[in-house]
Amino acid sequence: MKLCILTGSKRNCFGGVYTELFTGSGPELRSYVLHQHHACGVTEQQLLESLWDRGVSISAGELSNLLTLNHDDFHAEKDDLLTTGLFHCPYLQVDDTGARHQGQNGYCTFIGSPEFAWFGSTESKSRENFLSLLHRPWTTLVLNEHAMSYLEDHNCPAKWRKVFQECLCVHFFNRESWDAGKNHETPHPARTSDRY
Repeated sequence: MKLCILTGSKRNCFGGVYTELFTGSGPELRSYVLHQHHACGVTEQQLLESLWDRGVSISAGELSNLLTLNHDDFHAEKDDLLTTGLFHCPYLQVDDTGARHQGQNGYCTFIGSPEFAWFGSTESKSRENFLSLLHRPWTTLVLNEHAMSYLEDHNCPAKWRKVFQECLCVHFFNRESWDAGKNHETPHPARTSDRY
């Protein structure tokens, strides 16, 4: 199959352009399918018919799998984008919006700057949820002097500051140990670190 471009009275043909792209189900086909569907807004049915017109033997189920399964690399790249943006941007802009889908509330959070944009979908719009998005991909939580100063500056009741003071510079390695620490249980997977 050749790509031919007509310009006035000239006809320019380039051999083998589509041949390599539409053979098998390799990364080129996957990339093409993802780009057409997500960036260009081509529906699955239109994309399927277009592939069939080009001689690609693919079922509707295979096309659906290309669009929806095995995207761990893309999700890791998205998390890397957030991590890099957090380290290299002088300021961040954040926003979130909510919508209902199949009777369930859902929220999309935007974190970005003029240099990058990151979006995350969750089922909560709480401050704690926002902080967990901001921490991605890390799960470690720590109460340090900066956090204690923030609590004091924002008039956190003294009784809570006293409770938090007991956990000063304790690293909580996961959500379960943080919840245990909040409930005054022994934070088993935590360790004490040197002060900053």
